[in-house]
Amino acid sequence: MKNTTGLVLSCLSLLMLLYPLAVPSRGLPVTLKADEPAYYLAALSLARDGDLLCRTEDVRRLFDAFPHLPVENLILMSVDGWNTVHFGKPIIYSVLAAPFAAAFEGRGMVFFNMILFVAMIWMGFFYLRRVAPEALAAFFACSFFLVSLAFVYVFWIHPEVLNMFSVMACLYFAWTERVPTSSHSVLARVFGGPARAAWSGAALSLAVFNKPMLAAIGLPALYLVSKRQGVKTAGVWLVAAGLALGAQAGLSQALTGTPTPYLGTSRAGFKIEDPDRFDEMLKPFQQPVVAGENHSSYGWLARVPELFPRMLVENIGFFFIGRHTGLFVYMPFALICMLLFLLHDRRDPARWLVIVALAGVALFFMIWIHYNWHGGAGFVGNRYFVNLYPAFLFLVPAIRPAWLVAIGYLGGGLFLSPILFSPFGVSVPNPTLQWHVRGGAFQFLPQELSIAAEVPGYLNFNTRGLSIRGRRDQFQIVDRGTTTFRVRGASEIELWISAAKPIRELQLEVSSPAPGSHVTFRLGGHRQEVLFEIARPGPVLVTLAPKRATKVRYQWGKRLYAYRLVIETESGRNPRGSDGQVIEPQFYVGAEVIIHRVKWWDS
Repeated sequence: MKNTTGLVLSCLSLLMLLYPLAVPSRGLPVTLKADEPAYYLAALSLARDGDLLCRTEDVRRLFDAFPHLPVENLILMSVDGWNTVHFGKPIIYSVLAAPFAAAFEGRGMVFFNMILFVAMIWMGFFYLRRVAPEALAAFFACSFFLVSLAFVYVFWIHPEVLNMFSVMACLYFAWTERVPTSSHSVLARVFGGPARAAWSGAALSLAVFNKPMLAAIGLPALYLVSKRQGVKTAGVWLVAAGLALGAQAGLSQALTGTPTPYLGTSRAGFKIEDPDRFDEMLKPFQQPVVAGENHSSYGWLARVPELFPRMLVENIGFFFIGRHTGLFVYMPFALICMLLFLLHDRRDPARWLVIVALAGVALFFMIWIHYNWHGGAGFVGNRYFVNLYPAFLFLVPAIRPAWLVAIGYLGGGLFLSPILFSPFGVSVPNPTLQWHVRGGAFQFLPQELSIAAEVPGYLNFNTRGLSIRGRRDQFQIVDRGTTTFRVRGASEIELWISAAKPIRELQLEVSSPAPGSHVTFRLGGHRQEVLFEIARPGPVLVTLAPKRATKVRYQWGKRLYAYRLVIETESGRNPRGSDGQVIEPQFYVGAEVIIHRVKWWDS
């Protein structure tokens, strides 16, 4: 390795590793999200109590570390009718992070994530320098991981980075044939030769223990091992993977009474506002164990899923370029890697197996959990698929032309930069993990209507045969009974209206508290503008006759007509009460709208 390249990578690694330890231990993050409470408490419980039991004192640790807000979703499980309670997530991430949690609590687990993340950058560099000059290999490896959604998940107390590391290590050991050091070193003896196959299989087991469908990434690894070292070495890969997986299951059995929280257990999520009431919260769940009842299982993996072909096609489009989930939006270097593969080595069977594995896992999520393929209510981008992101790096056979890297930075600058530079989030009205999609470039991307109910930060209401959806920071329901809502002033507001029949006319009564304000409506190719010369002059009747639906879609096999209603307001006012004081919480109103009448094409 050239001295300059090594110095740059080492300094960057040092900066990244120290960052998690430098942030405040109280206040960042303000509260835990998604499944973080269970992973965090499990690591602390192992470090301080030597077990995975959840008691009142464990729950109090959450409030000691994150005292600002209630705990929204503590996932717990029980194998004996809730008389004994364990943390209800796979244990391996918490086991490995426990020493770091013991030293630095939540910051320590982020530090653990950063160690794994930096290790992936170095592995990427060692892999790429086989096919590109060292400086370019280092630049591409850093760009691939840093200008991506993967970096965001370093700051989650979640196993996504561990799963990514698992996938990366599996393919790295399979793809590279030697250790990047002297052949006589200790590392060469431990990680060289046939031992690399064992390390590859064992590494993948970490991800498989968390998400069994990620076993698909073993296909290209097994192919490469058997091709280069023979069938016997492929057997070593399988044995190592099986033994490592069995060891994790055995450890889980010893600590929790079950090899995995998803088999033979009862699981539930708890919102906890007072740790001293924890035992009281468990009492309604406590009951004698009845065989076959209230037990989770992996049976859903083997079931025949309900397939909706048109909805699947729509989801595939969202998978690639969706506003909240798009692969090329949140992981732009995935596109660069695919282009480099097609340009230079599109006949390589090992790389085609990587694509088959990636596509297979993506389709599995979209078919088996078509309502939740992106990662549930707690997600940024595609939380499930980011686990496989490192596999894209192994599609790269050469980095030519080098200017393709600029496309990744263009995508990163437009879409990723807000969250890359604010990994802990920012203070915004109606805060949500999806705050970044409020930026300008995201408005040109399609919104994932097929999973709308699972995307937080939006408000929905149904009236007169219409389903109306808008962002909570832009859209406020005043009265469901009179179908009255408000939109934010000095803004361009996007609302989605869905109906089972095509709309012929939509009549709205519109008023504005801002004198001299223009309010513009656009619906299905029809545009209408209203000028309010004085505040609230009495509602103006606006009739919109859409020429066409924005899209005709199919949800759960039923046809729906979706219309994108854009309301642009020039100004606004904060509503005031009879005492002249601004009504709290403030909402800067640009227009108040009442749905007066809907006419359908079949009436």
